[in-house]
Amino acid sequence: MSGRRRFAALLVAVLACLVSLVAGAASSQAAPGYVKHASISLSSTGTCGHLVVTGTDFAANEQVSLTLHTKVFALTTVQTDANGAFSVEVTLPDGVTGNHTVVATGSSKDKASAKLTASDCAAAAAAGGSTGSGGLSNTGVAVLSIGGLGLLLLVGGTVLVLSARRRRTFA
Repeated sequence: MSGRRRFAALLVAVLACLVSLVAGAASSQAAPGYVKHASISLSSTGTCGHLVVTGTDFAANEQVSLTLHTKVFALTTVQTDANGAFSVEVTLPDGVTGNHTVVATGSSKDKASAKLTASDCAAAAAAGGSTGSGGLSNTGVAVLSIGGLGLLLLVGGTVLVLSARRRRTFA
């Protein structure tokens, strides 16, 4: 296979991967037979030590237990609606600071978790800071965008290497 044909085949394969990645990210409806996985997200209420836990894709009308992990603390139990979703405000136990994981476990064995970093509300108040700042850091990362950037850089590097080889071949 000639160098041009290899380059064209590689370019077509990379473009096909990019198109499938973008098309998969843009699709908001699940394909038939796709099993949704339960998920939760955390948001601040504006009061130190309090947060809102929102869950989706659990079984309809099931009991979901929320626990805080590092040292296990039971936070609350909530029932999902007919769509398998819930939203509940919880209060973190006194003295809980640092990195933790909130785990939601459904009675049908659906399970989801989210990481959080809790600040020391008492220390912030003693230092003259506001305790109404939320006390929770926003954690997480947009994995798809990082993966897309990595793929784009990989394609760019491949094109540069192939074009440099091509120049050496014809020089």
